[in-house]
Amino acid sequence: MFALSAKANAKVFSSLRAAVISVALFYAFIPGESFGYRVVGIEGRNDAAIEFAWRDTLSEIQKILAAFGYYKGPVNGRVNEATIDAIRKYRRRNGIIDDEMIWPSVLVHMRALGEALKMQKSLKAARARQIEEARLKLEQHSGSRELVVQGATNEVADPTHDPSICFSAPTLRCLIEEALETIKGINRQRYRNWALQDLVGVQAQAGLIDMMRETLKRITDARLILVSLRDSVGIMSSLGRTDEAQEMIEMMPSGRDRIRSLVSVAQGLLARGDKAGAIEIVERLKTELTEFKSGQFPAQVHAEVAVVFAQFGLLNQSENALERIATAPDSTEVHPIVFGNIIAAYAGMGRLDAAEEKLTVSKSSSDFRKGRMALSATYAKLGEIDRALHHAEGIESPRYRVIALSGAAMSAIAAGNNDGGLRMLEAALGSMPDVEGEFATDYAWSNIAEVQGRLGAREDAKNTALRIESRDMRARTLWKLSELSANVGREEDRSYFENLAIVETKETDDFKRVSIWSEAAVGAAKAENIALSWERLNRAIAIVREIKLRWWRARAISRVARAFIVLETEAARR
Repeated sequence: MFALSAKANAKVFSSLRAAVISVALFYAFIPGESFGYRVVGIEGRNDAAIEFAWRDTLSEIQKILAAFGYYKGPVNGRVNEATIDAIRKYRRRNGIIDDEMIWPSVLVHMRALGEALKMQKSLKAARARQIEEARLKLEQHSGSRELVVQGATNEVADPTHDPSICFSAPTLRCLIEEALETIKGINRQRYRNWALQDLVGVQAQAGLIDMMRETLKRITDARLILVSLRDSVGIMSSLGRTDEAQEMIEMMPSGRDRIRSLVSVAQGLLARGDKAGAIEIVERLKTELTEFKSGQFPAQVHAEVAVVFAQFGLLNQSENALERIATAPDSTEVHPIVFGNIIAAYAGMGRLDAAEEKLTVSKSSSDFRKGRMALSATYAKLGEIDRALHHAEGIESPRYRVIALSGAAMSAIAAGNNDGGLRMLEAALGSMPDVEGEFATDYAWSNIAEVQGRLGAREDAKNTALRIESRDMRARTLWKLSELSANVGREEDRSYFENLAIVETKETDDFKRVSIWSEAAVGAAKAENIALSWERLNRAIAIVREIKLRWWRARAISRVARAFIVLETEAARR
């Protein structure tokens, strides 16, 4: 047969080939029902109906192929060479090389990619709108106008730059400069922006406000500038850099962002025992809230403030914040999240009857996750394990139920009630089969491993940690177990978990290894083992030296720099 075909006239062969392909495509793409009528010979289905169904299908194929740039012919539902060539290109470029894959399956593939393309275009348009809205906000606010640099040009990396000089004898200044020099070599602006955002965090931690302003000006995505401002306030507040944090707040164009940031500052002041300063900040916050005439936002803020004050024993201030919720706009229909915070505040104040009453009188079907978590932890701390179990198990989401049970277990153990902690742990393990999603499952296992570590169940904690699918989360969990063991003086367990953590850390990618070693260095510094801390940080630096991808390298340097700040601070404190 092939011999006869080879001898045939080329023109006849070409026509025959086109006809065969057309017929094959016709039968392959025709809907299953229509194809079935043709095969089994069922009468009652006319050719016009079949042709109509075929044209609709092929028109859809042509539209999808055109959207992806494979097809430039007319969308008419008719077979032509351009359509056939486009299908070939589509199959080849999308890895569809199996001849056994029938064409209807290819169409399903096309439809899925077509929907993905629509979603991608929609997200791209939404992203452009958000960037423009953020840019306008920054430009309209006097404190942030200077951060939006129009027509900024990309800086070019110095090809003669030698990074080994800094890595051989690192200082904070040279690490920041090294990160910036690496960022200059990143070609894609999106990746460059993300790396700059990381660097802003380093400068915020170091309190280098002027330098931070200059870095913010290099970010071209206005949304990331706003996010960086919020993150910077949180970092500085946690480190007690209140004046710098408030200076950054003045640069925020959004009242919501300023208010949220003020809550962070108040929390940072309370953590350092400055109750008067925290109360002063909250008074300013109340003034800022007056611009919100409607909506749930004021009630949300007052509830969060109540929780913060309760955590630090300022019961009168917490009570006052709760009272202000009743006078807030739209307070008659309190959002479940706000309601959960109200319950958590009462639990933090020790007013458990009031918290229980709130749960009883609510008409909402919400499980008030945060409130139940707070009640569960409080009852566990008081040794009332049955009540602790009741509230944790009342949380509908299996993931958060396990987190609540684990947290309550740790509260019981911290109060010296290991038996109560064990009961909570058993309940957490019982809920694990219901947890869905890889990250959620891994995070839940990590919490359970920590509980087992606090109970001194070394083998159980190890086996649980090794069930975690994510390599980096598995490594971080083992490092945490090592630190927990060191804190309670179990040196053998500390060494045991550290060796396991080192093995798991080696299996992660370069950037994650740098992050994990940097975090381990911070852990050692906080445990006052400065020598071990520097040893671990030097391991991170050695990995950074070998990273070729500039985006990863820049972000890795920022991780090292942030750990470096902690090490220097702890060394100076000692």
